[in-house]
Amino acid sequence: MTIASSLPAWSLTTGDLRAPTVKPIAAPSKIALNRTTCVRLTFSNGPIVHAGKLWLNDNGMGRMTVKYFSPDLGRQESVDLTIRSENTPQGILLVGSNPIYSGTRRRHPNYSPDNFLLRIDENGRRSFSTFDLNRNTSSVEVNAC
Repeated sequence: MTIASSLPAWSLTTGDLRAPTVKPIAAPSKIALNRTTCVRLTFSNGPIVHAGKLWLNDNGMGRMTVKYFSPDLGRQESVDLTIRSENTPQGILLVGSNPIYSGTRRRHPNYSPDNFLLRIDENGRRSFSTFDLNRNTSSVEVNAC
């Protein structure tokens, strides 16, 4: 999968995902998803900030490692996810699945896979948001790895 435009640090105020409120994007950065590209994604689940590294291949498949602080454990956790991309009428959907503890094959019992929606509307406004199966939503910042 190749995305011709650059990906800036994006923000989206999410409420109802069927009708997101989009904020305009500032100057684009020089991030583009070509071949196996790594981008850093920053998003949150409530007050807990998640830092992810997404590797996406030309074929639309990839993987992501997410690090976040677990208040229950009192320490940082790291989870690996499988990612696949889908073209939808609303934009490009990145679908996460199979959350496992990083560096293992052991499934994480509580981590809800992250999904991302990348869209450029008819007026050129860009947005990037995340949502999971537990209905947690967040805007996403994108930077080079």
